[in-house]
Amino acid sequence: MNTSQRTRQRGRNVAGDILDTIINLSNEGYGGKEIRDQLRVLFPERRGEIPHVRTVQRIVEPPKNETNDQRERRLLVDSQFEWHRFGEYGIPWEAQEFLLDIWKVIWSGEVDWRENERRYSAREVIWWYRVHIAAPDMPITRVITFGQRFAANEIAVERFGSEPIIEGLYQAIAFRDSVDQYNQLLELGWLKPMTVFAGSVPPLDENGGIKK
Repeated sequence: MNTSQRTRQRGRNVAGDILDTIINLSNEGYGGKEIRDQLRVLFPERRGEIPHVRTVQRIVEPPKNETNDQRERRLLVDSQFEWHRFGEYGIPWEAQEFLLDIWKVIWSGEVDWRENERRYSAREVIWWYRVHIAAPDMPITRVITFGQRFAANEIAVERFGSEPIIEGLYQAIAFRDSVDQYNQLLELGWLKPMTVFAGSVPPLDENGGIKK
């Protein structure tokens, strides 16, 4: 494994909230060393989890062969979500009622959120709504969890060339009311595990299945 591959592997192992903060700070114009210094201030109790400067630089550098349109889209969806930009994000206005429910859950403290802020990216919001459309009966806390996993995987694909795990996540959603059956099929290898490098995740058992 060469140096570039080792750096990319470390990038995949960065905790979800720290990764989000790195991307947000990069979008605000901070460089690698400045970002790492900010992380040490924002996460004082987790300094062992903060990546090295070179890893931060690899995370924030533009993906290879990225077009201007792709770059503009990436910067848009990874920036802090703003309600008046619904049209730019491609989110239908009828999604507002559900997203306001999520907003209430986050800001009321009903779920654990990022230690340093209660902001969320447009990418996360997009995936929250997509999960809700796929599973309207799913509790909001689970929608948040799955949405973050979809968003984290999308970032991994864009930034590090990781393999998509969309199928495994949708399989887990499809079997959300049949946990025992899901875990059995997963153990048999008929379903794909919900592995992802970062983000808040549902509790999993030793096989990568949904923990009861």
